[in-house]
Amino acid sequence: MDAEKNFSWVYVLLVSILVISVFWLRLANLGYSNFQGDEIKALCRPTEDQSISSFLLGQRKGPVQFLVTCTYKLFDAEFSNEFFVRLPFSLASILSAFVFYLLTRQFFNKWISIYAALLFATNGLFIAFGRIVQYQSISILCSLIGIYSLKRASEDPKWKIFGLYLGSISVAIGILAHFDSVFVLPLMAYFLYLWWLNYRDERQFSTYCYHLVLAILIAVILLAIFYLPFVTGLNEYQTNYWKARITKDNGSDSLYIFRYYNPDPIVYGYVFILIIGLYRISSRSNLLLLNLWAVPPFIFMEFLVSGSGTHFYTYLPPLFILGAFGIDNLHKWMTGYLGKRYSWIPNAGVILVFIGLFSISHFIYVDHNPEYPWRPKNISRLRFDGGYMEGIFGFPYFRDWREISGLILENYDPDIALITNEKSSLVRFYFPSSRSILSIHQKNLADTDIEKGLIVLWVENPQSWVFKILGMRHENWRNHFQPEIEFRDSKGRLNTSLYYLTSEELEPMFK
Repeated sequence: MDAEKNFSWVYVLLVSILVISVFWLRLANLGYSNFQGDEIKALCRPTEDQSISSFLLGQRKGPVQFLVTCTYKLFDAEFSNEFFVRLPFSLASILSAFVFYLLTRQFFNKWISIYAALLFATNGLFIAFGRIVQYQSISILCSLIGIYSLKRASEDPKWKIFGLYLGSISVAIGILAHFDSVFVLPLMAYFLYLWWLNYRDERQFSTYCYHLVLAILIAVILLAIFYLPFVTGLNEYQTNYWKARITKDNGSDSLYIFRYYNPDPIVYGYVFILIIGLYRISSRSNLLLLNLWAVPPFIFMEFLVSGSGTHFYTYLPPLFILGAFGIDNLHKWMTGYLGKRYSWIPNAGVILVFIGLFSISHFIYVDHNPEYPWRPKNISRLRFDGGYMEGIFGFPYFRDWREISGLILENYDPDIALITNEKSSLVRFYFPSSRSILSIHQKNLADTDIEKGLIVLWVENPQSWVFKILGMRHENWRNHFQPEIEFRDSKGRLNTSLYYLTSEELEPMFK
C-alpha cells in the first residue's frame, strides 16, 4: 500500500512538471526575440491594391495562420508586439500538449500518457513551434483533436455523433493550416471503421450514418472553399516551390535537424527509450495504431520528398508514445530488481529525467544569457555549441531592431541606402520606409547611388549566417571605420554596430 501511495505521489509530481513545462517553455520570454525564420512570411501583409482573398490564394500553404494574423492586425496594424502576435500560436501549442495527454490516455494507462505528454512538452522542436508565428502548432492541435474525437466517437455513445462533427471539422481546419494534417487521415479512417463496427447493429444506425455523411460533407466544403480556387489558380511562384520540394536534392537531414533542436545527450536518451519501447509494445492493436499514425508521414517525408525540413514532426507524436513505453518498461525493470525497499530510486530517476529535460529546454529556448545557438552555451558540465543551420526558429534572438529603426528614421536622410549582413526580409519589416536596402550578398557599390553616403548595419550572429558586408568581415570594418553606435546585450556582448560612411569614405571601395 505504501509503495502504491508513493507511486501516486510520483504521478502528481509528474503532472506538476508537465503543467509547468507546457506553460513556462512556451510563454516565458515569448516577446524577447525579434521575428525570425518564416515568421514575417506568416504575417497578414497584403499589398495596397491586393484583396485579402487574393493575398490568401497567393500563398504557398493554407490560410489559417494568415487569418489569425489578419485578425490580430485589426488591433495592431504594425505587428508592433512580438509577444501578442505569437500568443495565439503559443496557446495552440499549450492546448496540443494537454490534448495529446488526453488522447494517449484513451489508448493506454496513465503512466504511458504522462510520460508521452512530458516528452511532447519538453521536445525542442515542439517548443520552438510554440514560440513562433507559424502554422505548425495549429496544425498539430487540430490533428490531435481530430484523432481524439473519432477515438471517443468509436467507443463512447455520448460522443458517437458529436465526435464525428468535431473530428471532421478539426482535421479540415488542420489541413487548411497546412497539408501536413492529411497524415492523420489513415488513423481517423481506422476509428471510423471501429465506429461502424460498434454501432452498426443499433436501430438508429441509419441516422448515425446520416450524421457521418453530413460531418464529412462539412469538412469537404470547408476544404473546397479554399483549395478549389487555390489549385485552379496556381501561379509559377507556387508551382516552382513544390517542384523544388519534390525534385531538388537540398540535403535535408531529419536526424540532423532533430539533433539541432534537441542536443546530443537528449538524442541518445531518445534512441535508448525507443529501443526499449519496441521491446515492450507487444500488443498488435497498439502496433497497428502507431503504424497507422507514424508510417505514412515517415515514408512521405523521408523517401518521397526531398528536403522535408522540419515537417518530419508529423511522425514524432507516435514515437513519443513508443518512448513512453520504453520509460515505463525501464521503471518496471528497476522496481522489480531493486524491490519495494528501494522503489524510490526508479521513481526519483523518472522525476529527475523530466526535470533535466525541462531544464535543458529552459536554458536553450527561454534563457538568453548567452543566446543559443548563436553562441555556445554551457549548462552545468554540458557544452552546446549550436552553430550554423539555415532557417532555424524559436531560439532567443534580439538585435534591437525597433530601436535601431527609430534611430535611423529620426537621424538619417531617407534617401541614404542601407546595407546589412542580416536577412533582407527581416530588415525590410523593421524598416517600413522607402529606404533602399542593398542585397545581402552584394559585393560592391558599382551601381549604387552613394552621393549621400551609406548606412552599414553589422549584426553579430545573424539569422542569415552571412559574415561579410561588401566582401569584408567585421574586424576589417572596425579597423577602417568608427561605428556611430553599438548595441550590446545585458552582459555587454556586442549585438549590432551601426556605421555611417560618407561618399568620400566610400570612394576607395569602388577601386
